[in-house]
Amino acid sequence: NMNDASTRIENYCYQLGLALGLAFQTQDDLLDLIGTPDTTGKTLFADLRDGTHTLFTQYIFECGNEKERMELRQILGSNVGAEDRNRVLDLFQRSGALAHGRAQVEQYLQKSQNLIDSGPLCREARDGFNHLIEVLRQRDTHWRVEH
Repeated sequence: NMNDASTRIENYCYQLGLALGLAFQTQDDLLDLIGTPDTTGKTLFADLRDGTHTLFTQYIFECGNEKERMELRQILGSNVGAEDRNRVLDLFQRSGALAHGRAQVEQYLQKSQNLIDSGPLCREARDGFNHLIEVLRQRDTHWRVEH
């Protein structure tokens, strides 16, 4: 039945788009923390200064200890800048938020890869998506800051 087929394809596209989108967004939030303005072209800690909640702040609020949550509350919405870099990175590192976020990115990329490998794509499309995943993987390692 044509209808079933098109529903299946629609569902497939949705799943793949979602996995790739989440990988990209989570990476973006990660780069806001660990990137530098010259590598990302974005202002350092823009999300934190705006008080924007991300997977990373959420993790600290849900899994961090009282001290970490308190530190985060002081940082969120405050005017953090380059001079606070070590303090901020230390909090996200120590709480496990960075490791958690990186693992999530990896999971989303893996899910994308599985969908690409097993999906109804022609070779050109598969090559295109594989290239995109490669770019996303390099985007992460390129700005990896070991702290």
